[in-house]
Amino acid sequence: MGRTDEGLEHEKHVHQNTNSQDHSLNIRSGHEYGNTVVQGNATAHFGDVVEYHYHASREGPPAIEILVRSLSFPRMSARLQNVADASPTTCEWLFRTKQYTDWLDDRRLSVHHGFFWIKGKPGTGKSTIMKKTVDWIEMERADQLRISYFFNARSAHPLEKSTLGLYRSVIHQLLTVYTNLHQPFVSMFQSKIDEDLKVHDAWTGIELQNFLTRNVAALPALMLFIDALDEGNDLEVAAMVTYLEELISRATAANVPLRIRLSSRHYPHIVVRHGLTIVLEAEPGHAQDVQLYIDNILPKVDNQILKDLRTKILDRSQGIFLWVVLVLPMLMHVHRQGKSIKAMHNALDQVPNGINELFASILSRDLEDIDECLVLLRWVLYALGPLHYNALFTALREIHRSPDPDDISNLSLDDVQRYILNCSRGLVEITQEHESKTDDLLDTGRHDYEGSSTTSSFSTAQKRVSAEMLGESARNVQLIHQSLREYLIDTIQYPEQLAHIKEHTSSSPTFEAESCHAEIATHCLSYLMRLSDGVQDAKVDEEDIA
Repeated sequence: MGRTDEGLEHEKHVHQNTNSQDHSLNIRSGHEYGNTVVQGNATAHFGDVVEYHYHASREGPPAIEILVRSLSFPRMSARLQNVADASPTTCEWLFRTKQYTDWLDDRRLSVHHGFFWIKGKPGTGKSTIMKKTVDWIEMERADQLRISYFFNARSAHPLEKSTLGLYRSVIHQLLTVYTNLHQPFVSMFQSKIDEDLKVHDAWTGIELQNFLTRNVAALPALMLFIDALDEGNDLEVAAMVTYLEELISRATAANVPLRIRLSSRHYPHIVVRHGLTIVLEAEPGHAQDVQLYIDNILPKVDNQILKDLRTKILDRSQGIFLWVVLVLPMLMHVHRQGKSIKAMHNALDQVPNGINELFASILSRDLEDIDECLVLLRWVLYALGPLHYNALFTALREIHRSPDPDDISNLSLDDVQRYILNCSRGLVEITQEHESKTDDLLDTGRHDYEGSSTTSSFSTAQKRVSAEMLGESARNVQLIHQSLREYLIDTIQYPEQLAHIKEHTSSSPTFEAESCHAEIATHCLSYLMRLSDGVQDAKVDEEDIA
């Protein structure tokens, strides 16, 4: 079919109408439809074959491109990117379980309705095994469309921990890879695009649910992976699961194979009418994974006392991978000091069993620079937006200033990462995200005022080191686990756990929200006031030169 405007981009889908009824659709000026050329905005009626052409304007990008772009949001896939890869050969026991094979068996869909739920205690490694499953399906069933969403309560971005974020991400992924849904999506939402070729109307969960419901028959065979339901709002998540049950029922009626894999803690307790369940810490294969991880970290010495140490670590872990991950570096530190395996046993005996008690022990063990550690944790815990590691580092160095403020310029990226790791006692990690760094980070380098190229002496060191430390990706900081976030917030209820720290810090070791926000605000105001003083000094110097 010819085109009247070679520079005009458009999308085309051809659909057959088996009932020979007319179709109404919105079309735009400048397109040819068979022998008809539309010169103005119009509604066209055709017979059996309908050709859809849609875009926002003659000059702008296609409407589908504008709409799909508006669904995305910063850090949409950040959680998945930062889940640790499973160790080689671990997690593979899952793919041999009856629950997993039944889940993939089309003949069993009528029994379990496509639901497969993995539950486990905090820190058991649910996200890791979920990521392993996504990767496994990609290798074993390359023809299967896979879509995933990982809730992230540790993020400061509200969409990362909301069901609205889930619906936006799921539909964004669908539209990116499955073009058959383009036309119905544009038909349903083109009115959202304003004259500036932007989506002016905020997305809602209900309208995105409605899109999936109305077009479920057009979906391909699909696997949907949703991780960490417990990190979303309880009421939102319960409503989402109810909706997913309805969606699966509609998909089954339309003969569309839809499988949904969920993971969460045991609480909140949400019941589905049909489905398969695995409790992670009760599975022998999971215990074997923990044992394998322990064996890979501990010294490769074949004697009974080391075997006893391995057994003791496994028994005390109670299947909590996070507990093992935090304890093994402590034991290996004893080993690197040249001490005996017996000394490692003694060190293990000093470690508490519960994960919260372990967090308290980690914070209380090394009291050097404890004030700095508490400030770091408060900034990460209560940041209102993604916190770039360079911004955090700069804030900490300004709060706890070195006698030589210019010494920041001599630090490499590795130095900064090592500083944050050591200062936080290993409780804060730096994420790896391949997104625009300009959206998330605080520019602490150059300060231009009223068109002047003069920079304050206060920012000289920052300006020199900024470009090296920012890197190519948006590397933000976050707590190592959701259970740590919950523990820090709850410390106000259990002051005895950090009572030992109180004797060595100038402030309360609790993390009550109001006082932490007040402390952060005070530091920021102090920073801005000193910046202002530096600018005034620079202006005086300019006037003297003039």
